[in-house]
Amino acid sequence: MRIVSGGVTDLGRVRTNNEDCFRIVESLNLFVLADGMGGEAHGEVASELAVETIVKHCMDAETQLGLSEPSWTEKTRRLTNAVHLANKSIYDSAEAHPEQHGMGATLTAAWIDGSKLSIAHVGDSRAYLLRSGNLQ
Repeated sequence: MRIVSGGVTDLGRVRTNNEDCFRIVESLNLFVLADGMGGEAHGEVASELAVETIVKHCMDAETQLGLSEPSWTEKTRRLTNAVHLANKSIYDSAEAHPEQHGMGATLTAAWIDGSKLSIAHVGDSRAYLLRSGNLQ
C-alpha cells in the first residue's frame, strides 16, 4: 500500500492565534491532530502537549501502561495509552501553571499498520474513511 499524506492548518477569520497542532510521522504511518478548545485558556499549549506526548509514546517501544483489551493490536494498545498519557500531561501542566487552568484539546490520531488501522478520538475533531469513493 502506498500512503501519500500532508497537512496544513489555518488560523481562520475569528481568532488571533492558531490552536491546531499536528504531526505526521511517515516512517511509522502515524498521523496525529489536536485542536485546542476554542476560546479556552491556552488551547494551543494543550494541543501541542497532546500531539507531542502521543508521538513520543508511539515512537518509544519501551514505555508501557496497563490500559488495553486483550483483542487489541499492539499499536491500538500503544495509541490508547498515549491518549491517556496526553490527558495526564495536559492536566499536570494546568495544575503546575494556574493560568492554564481549564485548557484542553480535541484529538484524532490514526496509526496504519499494513491492512490494520488504529484510531484514537477525543472530542469533536473527526476522522473519515475514504474507500472506493465513499466517505464514512
